[in-house]
Amino acid sequence: MRILAWNCQGVGADLTTHRLEEMCRMYSPGFLFLSETKNDLIHLQDMQVSLGFDSLQTVEPIGNSGVLLLCIRKIIRLSCFR
Repeated sequence: MRILAWNCQGVGADLTTHRLEEMCRMYSPGFLFLSETKNDLIHLQDMQVSLGFDSLQTVEPIGNSGVLLLCIRKIIRLSCFR
């Protein structure tokens, strides 16, 4: 099982998005954890689908902090959380 974790400080920039897509293609992580995403839920849900993850969980920001995001592939979720 692979886990990709990144303090990305916003995934809205094109270069950041392309790099994230490239890393997900290269490593096929079962979990993707992003901190300080600074994006709204709609953008994060679109990103989750485009990267091929089945579900996502978020922790909303307090003050000026960014959102925490955990994306999970269904295969991992079914085998690890029974």
